[in-house]
Amino acid sequence: MLLDPKTGQMIQMGLFDVWQSEDEAERMVRFLEEAPEGAIGAFAVADEASVNLTAELVRELHGFGLAERTFIHRQPALFGLHFSFAAIGVKGASPGTALQAWSPGVFDGCPGHPVTCGVLRP
Repeated sequence: MLLDPKTGQMIQMGLFDVWQSEDEAERMVRFLEEAPEGAIGAFAVADEASVNLTAELVRELHGFGLAERTFIHRQPALFGLHFSFAAIGVKGASPGTALQAWSPGVFDGCPGHPVTCGVLRP
């Protein structure tokens, strides 16, 4: 979801099944490329988005301030294998400045669980 930084109103929303195919990753790249500079991006992954994650999509997510802060096979990654994920970033921000949260791989005997990122206005 993309939000206007001044009003907080939704500019555009998109749903992408990056687990399904690289075509979905490419469609998400186009969506993020078209986002206006300064737009707030709210991102969520339920279960798995690392399988078809392309270098182009990683580049676009970095452009919203997201960074590799989890690991897959001891290598830095944006998304974990079967991890729920949420992030809030701003288009044009430096990588590492977005709010990001991951669920563990297993919680209370169940694989994955929802996570939430939020910003409270003063």
